[in-house]
Amino acid sequence: MKRILKIVGSILLVVAVVWGLLTLWVEAEGPAKSRVLGNSASRTKVLIVYDPDPFYNLDEKVCESFGNVLAKKDLFVKIATVAAFSGVAPNDPSIGHYDLYLFCANTYNWRPDWAVRGFIESAPIEQKPVVAITLGTGSTAAAQRSLEKIITNKGGQLIDSRSFWLVRPNDENRLEGSNVAICLDQVTTWASAIGDSLKTPILSHK
Repeated sequence: MKRILKIVGSILLVVAVVWGLLTLWVEAEGPAKSRVLGNSASRTKVLIVYDPDPFYNLDEKVCESFGNVLAKKDLFVKIATVAAFSGVAPNDPSIGHYDLYLFCANTYNWRPDWAVRGFIESAPIEQKPVVAITLGTGSTAAAQRSLEKIITNKGGQLIDSRSFWLVRPNDENRLEGSNVAICLDQVTTWASAIGDSLKTPILSHK
């Protein structure tokens, strides 16, 4: 019996070590990357922030799709990874002078990724409208709730929050075809609605 318990204990230890190392790897900040879209003279400026997943680039695709729609509505949009702001102070114009913030977080261990969480906790989003996106391979309910709480605790005005999945169907009525393509279709429709809403007085600080 002791031998069995020892073997089981050794297996659990190995699993824990591997899981810990894998967690550290996926949670590490990805490379710095940014681009600007739309009308640079627009009175409404949007900042979209994400940290790239090392396995899949659904986060980048989602952010690009969202940003492209807003840019077509004549808004100024900056899409950037967390690492693109390395060493930048929270009150720097590259972070603080935006009218809408969109944070896209990946789900690891049932929580939003560390990089995006850390960025939100240091960003000057008090009283600013915020959109939240939570991504995962399947269930993201706990991560989505956690991301929303981080935003509201920071004082951000959460105007919308949705989750999208890589494996779990994003639309139960469309089970055939690419799940990623379905996700991006949904993001495009949603982004269009958000863009239209920016023409209304949701930006109370302006």
